Amino acid sequence: MILKKFGCEQFAGIREQEFELKDHMNVIVGNNESGKTTMMDMIYHVLNTGVDLKRNEKKEFFEVFMPAEKTSGFSGDCVDGSVTFETEKGIFTIKKEWFREEDSSCRLKAEDGSVIKSKKNVEKMMREELEFGQAVYRNLIFSSQKDREQVLRGILRASEDDGVKEAKGELASRINQTVMELDGVSIEKLEEEIQERIKEYENNWDSEKKRPKAKSPGKGTGERWSKNVGKILQSYYAMEDKEREKEQAERAEEAYERARIELEQAKRFAEEAAKEQNEYQKYVQDIKSRYQNEELTRNYEKELCVCEKDVGEWPKFAEKCEKLQGLKEEWEKAEHVLSVRECYKTWKKQEEEMEKLREELKDAGDVSEKNYKAAKKCAYELEKQQAVLKNMSGLKGKIQVREGLKAEIHQGADARPVTVTNGEFELEEAFQIRIPEVMDFMLYPKDVDMDAVLLEYKRCGEEQKRILGTYGIKQMEQLEEKYKRCEDIRTNIRLQEMKYSQFLEEHNGVDIKGEYLEAEAMKIRDLDEISREICEICDMDEVSEMLGSLRANLQRLSEKYGDQEKLAGKREELREKLAKLKEELGRIREIPEKYRELTEIEEAEKEFRQKLEEAEALRREKETIFLQCEGALPEKTYEDIEPEYERAREEFEKSLETCSYWKHILSVFEDTRADMNRNPSLDIQEKMKQYLEEMTGGKVTVQTEEGLDTNVISGGSRMNYRLLSEGTKETVSLAFRLAVLENLYGEKKGFAVFDDTMIDMDPERRQAAAKILKKFSEKYQVIYVTCDPRFGELLGGNKIVI
Repeated sequence: MILKKFGCEQFAGIREQEFELKDHMNVIVGNNESGKTTMMDMIYHVLNTGVDLKRNEKKEFFEVFMPAEKTSGFSGDCVDGSVTFETEKGIFTIKKEWFREEDSSCRLKAEDGSVIKSKKNVEKMMREELEFGQAVYRNLIFSSQKDREQVLRGILRASEDDGVKEAKGELASRINQTVMELDGVSIEKLEEEIQERIKEYENNWDSEKKRPKAKSPGKGTGERWSKNVGKILQSYYAMEDKEREKEQAERAEEAYERARIELEQAKRFAEEAAKEQNEYQKYVQDIKSRYQNEELTRNYEKELCVCEKDVGEWPKFAEKCEKLQGLKEEWEKAEHVLSVRECYKTWKKQEEEMEKLREELKDAGDVSEKNYKAAKKCAYELEKQQAVLKNMSGLKGKIQVREGLKAEIHQGADARPVTVTNGEFELEEAFQIRIPEVMDFMLYPKDVDMDAVLLEYKRCGEEQKRILGTYGIKQMEQLEEKYKRCEDIRTNIRLQEMKYSQFLEEHNGVDIKGEYLEAEAMKIRDLDEISREICEICDMDEVSEMLGSLRANLQRLSEKYGDQEKLAGKREELREKLAKLKEELGRIREIPEKYRELTEIEEAEKEFRQKLEEAEALRREKETIFLQCEGALPEKTYEDIEPEYERAREEFEKSLETCSYWKHILSVFEDTRADMNRNPSLDIQEKMKQYLEEMTGGKVTVQTEEGLDTNVISGGSRMNYRLLSEGTKETVSLAFRLAVLENLYGEKKGFAVFDDTMIDMDPERRQAAAKILKKFSEKYQVIYVTCDPRFGELLGGNKIVI
């Protein structure tokens, strides 16, 4: 494992800090009391200390790490910390929060975002990832200046400190058989004792299911064991008994308190019922008088309210009816005028449309059907005569004319010129050759009367030309186009004339223009203006309904009162009656609000008696229950039993933890015994000796005896703990830690915290120690904490200033 990041929101005197670490050398520099060691403590506790501390552990923990009380503002009530670390399984972030009064919390987050918040599961995962126990982390990996003294004393047999013994024991269990065989105890004997310890705790306890073993297979755990009860089961039964006793006391106290409250409530209810009955009797006569007065008052007020309403509405109904009738008549008159205007507008538009079509026909030339058909006939005859002269096959001709003469060649009935090229020409119809003042030559089919054909062709051509000239055109196609246009216009005229005749028939021959002139002479308002006034009274489509309603209301009022004067007289009469009732009411005593609705005297008195009887019966019942609950109270209260239960629970958890500890020892013992052929303690001895001689230039060395107990040799003399200088203590401790950690981690990634371990060394040893630490950091992560900035320059690497 190596550390990637650490920080906290609040831990002891540190607030809102976060730092990143590199994989190799990291030097944390800060002044005294800046929080360097506190931050290392935070990292240690986040990794190794659970959040559910026992009472004595919690007290000690918060005395050290809870923020100090402030003279102003408010102090914190919790501490927290977070550490991001990397193992072979990936990168994880562990965060823990410790509260003085409430339940603490923790969470473990993986690199992929998965989160575990169960305290039990987080602690289990952390034990797997940390690999080593708390003693190794406390005394070797996180060793501080204080821990250095303890470890060194242990190495030199100068102390029997439990923490050092635990660290040595766990370390020895991981190193070799020799270290395990303390005080001459054999491996087999030691294994038997460990097994016996586990059995002493685990007898008839099912560790896998975390409950007592069933006395009979398949029958559960209801029946208790009386023999062979292990310490775990014994403490479990004790805890279970205290929990049951606590629950019984709690239930009894809750029942007693509930009965006491219910009795008090029942007594108050009975007292209030009797008081209410007596109080009601004082007001019975007043209730009767007031009820009669108020009933008459309500009736008169209701009648007066109707009169007041009718007085106000009668003139409004009459005015509104008259106004709405006038607006209705005006609207109908205006609608008639608008209808006449629309009719005239339509009539005028149709006349204008017919006149427009006539003008359009005139502009189009007004080609008559007679002329069109005559022209078409002429065109037919012209084509016919031309066809007569086309009965000749294709001919070729050649002509030579003397110099000074010009030959003219024409073909067809229309005498079209023929093109002559080098005296040669081609012909398909009858033709004529003419040389002015010399000759005229004509050639045509033998069965054709050429003179008659030409005469008829000329007549038809002149007739067609005359007709086309009438319309100012020269082509038959133009005449045909004009004729079609005129026919379309004449069709539209006929349709419009039919529409006009139909319109006149629909109006029964009324003089539309005369009616229009008469309507225009009328003075009427705009429909929108009339509509706005009507809409102030009602919707346009509700006018008739509204008039009917207004007339019905006027009829009703007339039948009810006669006229408005009589209605006003009735209103005054009702006002006088109400004034008299009000005067009488003032002489009646005021009744409490809660009795005002109880106007049925006999029924109310019966209800008060029944309520009192029920209240007395309930009081007697609750008094009996209270006395029973009071007699059932146990001698000890819930508060008395609670600390006893907590102690029993702590004892049970301690038994589980102790058994788990012995199982862990057994597991390590078995793993170590399987690897007995290897003696890593010799590697540690050699490595420690090598490091010590490198740092002291060979002036100080060690001789290691059985296990890890060590003798320091300086100048050929054996030195005990009291004779060592502070610098030599630091040197021996550092050499030992480096040797053990290197053996502990092997090829795996690991980290180590060094808290100013070179501060008391002389310059030469410091240089040598720094060189060794830098080499050590090439393989493992080093976190060196110091108050002297020179160590940052000496060691290099990642520098963090606090």
